Amino acid sequence: MEVSLVFLDDRAMRGINRKWHNRDAQANVLAFLLDSSVGEVVINPHEAEREARQAGESYNRRMAYLFLHGLLHLYGYDHKTEQETKKMERKEQEVLNHT
Repeated sequence: MEVSLVFLDDRAMRGINRKWHNRDAQANVLAFLLDSSVGEVVINPHEAEREARQAGESYNRRMAYLFLHGLLHLYGYDHKTEQETKKMERKEQEVLNHT
């Protein structure tokens, strides 16, 4: 899959979330599958920094997690149900702990 990585600030990210997901809220990562082999992962580095500080983890680890989370969405993973959430979290941990 060809993937574009985009970084947006708080205002732009909230606008994208409102426009495409009808959610007037801040987002840390959004993923858009443009066709079967092209996707886009959009990350808000400012939100990532705030989350990293709050969780006591490194900024780099948080950014890697958000990118991975976005990629998994492109490959069909989701977290709309508890079962989907557990499956996605297992895959995230598998990949993050492998590095």
